[in-house]
Amino acid sequence: MNSPRNIKCPYCRKDVASTAETCPHCHMRIAQFTSSRRFRPSNHAPPASPPVPGLAIIFRFLAVLEIIGGLVLCSELWPGEPRPEYQWKTEAYIPALTWLMAGLISGCLFLAIAKALIYLSQISNSLAHAVRDYNSRHESPAASPLPEELPPPSLQLTPEDLK
Repeated sequence: MNSPRNIKCPYCRKDVASTAETCPHCHMRIAQFTSSRRFRPSNHAPPASPPVPGLAIIFRFLAVLEIIGGLVLCSELWPGEPRPEYQWKTEAYIPALTWLMAGLISGCLFLAIAKALIYLSQISNSLAHAVRDYNSRHESPAASPLPEELPPPSLQLTPEDLK
């Protein structure tokens, strides 16, 4: 568990030394515990959850359509009650069950793609936040600007270079 010298990072929830200014795991700036044993961010609030990407919403909608379509096609293709002296063979159920499974599988695939897009969006936002935080901590006004044009490298070889 937590030792008296360790606290949990409010961002990644891993153990961090209480004297650390940034979390060694997620590299986010952390604050000390307050008297109420809650974190108080030192210079900014924790990042809000990013909005769901538009493409993920579209994939979720397609997933619902696929599942509903599979159920509808299954019910339409389901063989009705046979005449009293007959019994349906197993082959009579195959088209209905095929459409049901196709709808369920493709619906689950669309849901998985939507979830992957949400995860990628969260990773992108987290990285952008970390880069902004890193850049804001490592800015130095005395840094010299980079030259606008670098001279082309010399491509001439001398005999001494070949030795």
